[in-house]
Amino acid sequence: MIISKHIEQSLRKRLAKTEGGIKAAAALGGISERAAQKVIRFENVTQPTYDAFCEGLTRLERAEADRKIDNERKASRVAA
Repeated sequence: MIISKHIEQSLRKRLAKTEGGIKAAAALGGISERAAQKVIRFENVTQPTYDAFCEGLTRLERAEADRKIDNERKASRVAA
């Protein structure tokens, strides 16, 4: 599978913004950390592996955003 530089940069930026990192994205996508590292290095990656990693990364971003919102709500309740 051929991945463009734009997609590569986008994935790296998204991953860098997460707290869980590659290990959490891999787990949430149902693939091994090693397979996820291959996706990031773009080494002989199959479409299903790439799709699973992207899904895991999206789930991680969503979970972290939800957790941040919950923490902000809790903090505002404590402050009130």
